[in-house]
Amino acid sequence: MFDGQQFDRGIKKWQGFILSEHNEQLERQHIRDSWKSEMDTEEIEQVLSEALLRQDRIKVQKKSDTYDPDQAPEPIICGRIAGIDAGILVLRTDSGIVPVSVEMIHHVENVRGDAKWYT
Repeated sequence: MFDGQQFDRGIKKWQGFILSEHNEQLERQHIRDSWKSEMDTEEIEQVLSEALLRQDRIKVQKKSDTYDPDQAPEPIICGRIAGIDAGILVLRTDSGIVPVSVEMIHHVENVRGDAKWYT
């Protein structure tokens, strides 16, 4: 016969697993939705010129129209520089070509060191 205690044991067994997955998801979301440090124009140009020269991938965090540290930023754009024309940075991403105004860049970083060994 079915015993109520065995059923409870099964639920208790999975609660820890579900909780740990939920915590990991919250951590990933917090990392994704946090503002990075704002860079000045000279720093941005230095990172962009190095990435263009080496054809490295970059991560770009755009400024919002009204910067509010309590408001979540737009998703980070990751790709390679396809070109720069009239202050517009053209990125080649996995989802296609994305134009980004250089003036709207809040933070940019080179992800050369983040490459996987199998890519």
